Amino acid sequence: MKKSFYFILIFLIFSTLTKSYSQEITTDKEVSTYCFGDSVIFTNTSSVNFVASHWRFGDGKDTWRENPVHIYQETNSFEVWLILTFSDASKDSTSIVITINTTPSVTLINDVFFQSLTASTAETDNEFLWYINSEVTSETDSLIYYLESGTYSVIASNPYNCSDSVSVNIDLNDSPIPEDSLNIVVKNNILTPDNADGANDILFISGLVSYQSAVFVAIFNKWGQKVYENNDYTNLGGFEGKNNSGQALDAGTYYYIIKTVGRKTATGYVDLIR
Repeated sequence: MKKSFYFILIFLIFSTLTKSYSQEITTDKEVSTYCFGDSVIFTNTSSVNFVASHWRFGDGKDTWRENPVHIYQETNSFEVWLILTFSDASKDSTSIVITINTTPSVTLINDVFFQSLTASTAETDNEFLWYINSEVTSETDSLIYYLESGTYSVIASNPYNCSDSVSVNIDLNDSPIPEDSLNIVVKNNILTPDNADGANDILFISGLVSYQSAVFVAIFNKWGQKVYENNDYTNLGGFEGKNNSGQALDAGTYYYIIKTVGRKTATGYVDLIR
């Protein structure tokens, strides 16, 4: 009788240890780190025979589904428990920690006067990647200037690889400035600052001294990168083929945007010859 009792006791202990050792939870990601709004897919990969599985997600929610999908409503780390019930009414459990990180929310601010787009997020540690008509650009700043009509998109990503995106359609033919406003006239479309002949040394705006408001000038290279900017442009000491640091720019064709209050925006090209 004693031998039978000890045998049953050893069997029960061994059976319990086997069930506990065989329990396992997996998710749809190797590293259980998610972004807010993600669906977390849990899988019960336990190799033991069980009759019921009870999941507790660590946020006050639970389910009896065998392989549930759960969406967390807040960012935090949660300990998820899987409790298995066996045919002999015994139970055993295992757990896993899930981390839900913040997902950035990005909006676009369109400044039609300066012809610029600013990606705005509540966080300060986001990185930005811009697309024009679905083609990726080299722009990574939160602000870009648009030189042509099209669809501009930006993806904001944080250090947790969580991201958000937004797009806007830009139509440069739809000018916010009335048609009867005065034009901005650029006198020259060629710069030859190295000739030292006093001609075409700077980008010259005709009648600039009569303007009632400050003039904004931005110059871009052929890749759309801004190389020069002046919020209060004057013909005396204006753009002469150098960037804002005073470094001489390479010869080539550059694109300009010129704006001021009460006049139509001027855009065009200037050839820098050296």
